[in-house]
Amino acid sequence: VTDAHAIVERDGVRIHFWLTDDPEIPKVTACRIDVAGIQTLYEEMTKAGVVHPNGPLGLRPWGVWEFAILDTDGNGITFAEPG
Repeated sequence: VTDAHAIVERDGVRIHFWLTDDPEIPKVTACRIDVAGIQTLYEEMTKAGVVHPNGPLGLRPWGVWEFAILDTDGNGITFAEPG
């Protein structure tokens, strides 16, 4: 593991990423971020080409609109908004 570190921030949400040389870690890690205006965000992420193939926007059985993205290292990030 190196000391590489990145921070992304948007609309008051800050996420820290650390580089790992273990390819298994990204396969079993993810985070979920609750948002307002999920449709607009989904359209933006679709245009960026980062929506997970198995994670399109949809109303889930538990009453939440969700979609997922996958970064280039395999980290999953789910965005959600109450339905």
